[in-house]
Amino acid sequence: MATYTTKAMSSGVTLIVRDAEPADAAAALDYVDGVSTESDFLTMAPGEFELTEAQERAVLERYLNTENHVFLLAEVDGKIVGMCNFAGGRRKRLQHTGSFGMSVRKAYWGQGIGRVMLDVLIDWATRSPIVKKVNLQVRADNHRAISLYEQADFEIEGTERDGLRVNGVSYDLRLMGMSV
Repeated sequence: MATYTTKAMSSGVTLIVRDAEPADAAAALDYVDGVSTESDFLTMAPGEFELTEAQERAVLERYLNTENHVFLLAEVDGKIVGMCNFAGGRRKRLQHTGSFGMSVRKAYWGQGIGRVMLDVLIDWATRSPIVKKVNLQVRADNHRAISLYEQADFEIEGTERDGLRVNGVSYDLRLMGMSV
């Protein structure tokens, strides 16, 4: 298991960002179950993430063993408070690029945890012998997230109109990217 950073946050907590391992499967599923109820900015609604613990273990194992993939956990006091995962393309012509998703438990919003995870991801991608481009999708009205990504030098590359529907309301998605 790689620990990428341990950082004392201004809120007084110590944040650890590390690789997710298969043994984290149950805790990861609990995290996803909880975070999915806290924000309408995520692409999944509560109850939609249906992997079993064994399936999640297999996913985490695959991430550890795929050179252009990374699955990061952010922990405070041994509890998962954030996740960030990047998956590069599987085909030779696409393996240099991929997309990531990131979330932070609502109780920890505004503490810089997303920025720390993003910095770790960018550092990992920069050191990767394969990854040359990092992409993401973000709801167009998620101004805090867009600002975070722009501060990290991501650029808006396009818009997917009506890309997300939450409770019958349609939202555009901003497509953002960064070459590393």
